[in-house]
Amino acid sequence: MKKFITFIAKKISYIIRSVTEPLKEMFPFDHRWDSYLRFLNRRGIFFIILLLAGYLYYNRIESKVPQALKMDELGYENEEVIERISYKNSLGTNIYRLNLTGVEPKTLQSLHLEIMFYEFSDESSALDSLLEELNAAYAKNHKSGKISWETVDLYFVQLDPKEWNSDLAYSQYNLVEETRENTLFIQKNNRLLILELTGLIDYCEENRNVLKQLIDFDYSFIK
Repeated sequence: MKKFITFIAKKISYIIRSVTEPLKEMFPFDHRWDSYLRFLNRRGIFFIILLLAGYLYYNRIESKVPQALKMDELGYENEEVIERISYKNSLGTNIYRLNLTGVEPKTLQSLHLEIMFYEFSDESSALDSLLEELNAAYAKNHKSGKISWETVDLYFVQLDPKEWNSDLAYSQYNLVEETRENTLFIQKNNRLLILELTGLIDYCEENRNVLKQLIDFDYSFIK
């Protein structure tokens, strides 16, 4: 590993010198510019290596994470995966995030879908987190105050749990209305699923079946 880092450092140093040396001849640098370039050549290498190592590590981890949903399952093409990560936090909660986009072939309308899945140690933690997520969404449109389980129905649309394969399910907006932004909150046992959608989508039975299966997806790969 040390030999690899040394090799990379030498290559980066060579690239920096090959760029900075011609610049010194083209422009009338004074001694201060010369000092800056020497600093970049020596110290900048360290930061570049850190960035490169972080990028390689992130992509190595991301490549091992399964994709719980593909945009063509919802009828969208030209899929682009922006983020796909999973991890276990300090509380032992399993977390999965999938961020992707696609284009509806007939209307050419784009859809941005962000999936956030949480698996807690118990059901009460899932319910507490659900209320926190609902309050976070509420705070975006209200300057003050909080909602409780007694008032949640005043600000969110309660969905049929049977239709959404859940114990509790809420939508920020009515599904029959045409809105370009919406968030779905789905809780089942000790699991919580948050779906943030930007763009138009038909909440037909076929698409509902695709979305609601995410709550039962096999997330056992999370470590």
